[in-house]
Amino acid sequence: MDLHATAEAPSAPHLRERQEIPDRFKWDLTTSSRGGSEWQAAYDDLEKQIAKYAALQGSLKQGADHVLAAMRLSDDIGQLTYKVW
Repeated sequence: MDLHATAEAPSAPHLRERQEIPDRFKWDLTTSSRGGSEWQAAYDDLEKQIAKYAALQGSLKQGADHVLAAMRLSDDIGQLTYKVW
């Protein structure tokens, strides 16, 4: 066995154009957004939620209510992130 021999990687498969792929194998993007304006609204909301989350910095020591609010906001941001990205 030659430990210094280089490994050969298999060649990359041919990538098809989207129109060549049957619809049943494509993501249905309408479940996450109805169009550009709805996506933009979700993106804008995400930006606002991120700013709210950043504003919580240093406030968690004020008690369990603040920790719970931060955790809920984090969950909301996570859901919006999946929707937007």
